[in-house]
Amino acid sequence: MVEKRDNEKQDEKLYDPLQGARARCEHLRHFSNPRFGSDYVVALDYDAPADETLHWPINLKLRYIPDRLILDTASFHAYMAHLLMLKWQGLEQLASAVIEDFNNELVPYWVRVIAIGRIGQGDQTVKHRVYCEDRQPRWGNITLLASLSDD
Repeated sequence: MVEKRDNEKQDEKLYDPLQGARARCEHLRHFSNPRFGSDYVVALDYDAPADETLHWPINLKLRYIPDRLILDTASFHAYMAHLLMLKWQGLEQLASAVIEDFNNELVPYWVRVIAIGRIGQGDQTVKHRVYCEDRQPRWGNITLLASLSDD
């Protein structure tokens, strides 16, 4: 019975992404797309070293094709710093929250989030990757998407 209570306490400490969406999105600032009507890719990367909150280093890659709004790039750093202070169950939950936030705030034509974590050291490293992708229903620039890589 004690073990169950410990697990319940541990679950209480985990971040609930549905409850915190509004606080997360406050960090995302945006402005009008200066090239509205033209398809182009915006690419942002964020590297975070392991620390007390993150027990392994994380790299998050964001790629999107804007519609009417563009992310204020400086706000991406503040947004990611806020996200990484929270306790996530795993990279899947983190990547899902990021794509949800970007879809809600920017409504891009297309968005991809790649979250990469490295667990271990030296020859004993496991690389964990999570890919999330979404697009608006009737949008499709296959030529532009085909030119992208996971870089």
